[in-house]
This record gives sequence, C-alpha cells and structure tokens, in this order.
Amino acid sequence: MKYGGSSPEITNLAHKNFVQAASDTRSLCCTPIELLSKDGTEIVISTATGFFWLHNGQAYLVTNWHVVSGRDPFTGEIINTNGYIPSQFNFYGASTEVRDGSVVIDRKLIRITLGPHVEEILEKPPIIAGGPVDLWAMPFPNEMVFGRDTNRKGFAGADVVTCFINEGKFQRILTQAGDECVILGYPLRNYEGGMFPIWKRGSIASDVAFGVGGRPVFLIDAATTPGMSGSPILRRATSFTADNRDIGAIQQFYTLDFIGVYAGRLQSAELAQTNIGYGRYQVLIPDVVKQFASALGAKVDVIPIG
Repeated sequence: MKYGGSSPEITNLAHKNFVQAASDTRSLCCTPIELLSKDGTEIVISTATGFFWLHNGQAYLVTNWHVVSGRDPFTGEIINTNGYIPSQFNFYGASTEVRDGSVVIDRKLIRITLGPHVEEILEKPPIIAGGPVDLWAMPFPNEMVFGRDTNRKGFAGADVVTCFINEGKFQRILTQAGDECVILGYPLRNYEGGMFPIWKRGSIASDVAFGVGGRPVFLIDAATTPGMSGSPILRRATSFTADNRDIGAIQQFYTLDFIGVYAGRLQSAELAQTNIGYGRYQVLIPDVVKQFASALGAKVDVIPIG
C-alpha cells in the first residue's frame, strides 16, 4: 500500500472522517530521491529523502553528502560493496493550482546527471566549523518548485504556502534531551501521487548543549528506516488543548522548529544495537549551500522527465 495517492472520493471521505482535514504545508518541502543504476536500465536501486531550500533567491535541493557521494561520511570509504558511486538520480518538483474549487498538488519527476568532474568534488564532504559535515546542496531551476507568492489565491493561506522549508512558518523552541521531535521522510519507497512524507515521531536522545563525538550532531530516538537519510527533523512542542466550539471538536495547538537533518543510525559495533539515529544541525546548511554553489557550477544537468 503506497502513501500519497488519492481520489476525489477518498478526499471526501477523509473530510468526513477527520474534522477540518488538511495537509501540513511543511510536507510540500520534501521529496523522495531515487538513485539510479549505471547499467543502462536506469532502474531505482536505492532511495533517500531531500528537501528544498531557498538561498539568495536560488532554489537548492538539500540532502546528506553520503547519499550523493556513495561514501561513508566518517571514513570516506564507498558504502556499496560493489563500489557503486551514484551518477544519476531523480527527485520530484511541485506545482499547485486550483481546479474545480479544489487545490491540486502536482509532482513532476526531475532527473539529475552528475558531470564527470563532480566525483572529484564529492570525494570528501564539505568542511564546516573545522570538520567534515554530511550535508550536500545542489542548485536547480526555481520554476521546478513554488515559493511564497502574495498574488496566489484560491484557498486558505495560498499567499504563504511554499515548498522551501526556510520560507515556512517556524518558531524557535527551547530544547533539551527527551523532548519530542518529528522526522519527515520516505521510508522504503512508500510514496506515490502527492508524495507526502511520513511523519515519524521521535525524541531528542542527547544533551543539546554539546555535540556528539566532537561533531555538530545530536542523537535521535526514533523508529527510522532506510530511505530517510536527508529528512528534515522538526522539534515539536504542544502548547495547550482546548474545546473549539466553532468546529465542535477538541483542538490541539502545537509549534514546530526546524532543528536538523537526519543522517542515519549509529553503526559502530558498540552502538548499533541501541537503535539510535543522529541528525546534523540545520544551521550548517547556508555554509554548505555556499560551498556547493560555487563548486558544482555547470557540472550538473537537471532535466524534467515527468
């Protein structure tokens, strides 16, 4: 059973089943990433997660460095036992329009081909704050996704809805070990249609006043799976619950803060059985964007397929 596909009949039933059923706009910031084979068949051999970032008016796709390089971020060794280093992968852009009074989200397949010199760039992760960082960012044409548009109309909040996570509405939240978070990603190719990510609940598993292993990393306790590398991590805080008499239902109010990028699970022999994952600080993204914006240049082809 895939998640994200729907029909008008199912949508109508959803609105009957859930009071004021609506999609959280932060789901629009995410995309599956599909790594393709190199044998000419272009079949999907593995998947990951990415999200959209806006920097100085330019759109970027952000994910983990290990997803694109095919290398272990700690050792630099090729992850795949067959020596596979990706050179082509897919992601999905997004557009929105109002049809017959309903909001329609359209996802378009986009193919990225890395040029012959990109492999040299990806031999080592970017260096931020004196150390390697498992993050990667690639510019792509802005028209492949949509940002805020004060002239957009047709549905509630149309003028502020955006695909860029750093254009979304967030509030800084005081955070400490044990606090709740959610991870937005695509576990095990579980997506189709609108391709909305799965919202995995977890908790902050380390004291946030310190890094982990001398790195800008924090630990996550969550039931994550392959395919979620590159997922945004959002800190979630519930403020209060009230009886909303206008809608005839109990309503819970919560706030979200974008705090990091999920990078995988601890792999050492001593820690693997803890089932603990980790995330990279989101404040690293602007510096990563600057590094790859100048390094990639015209060495990447971005072509709409769908």
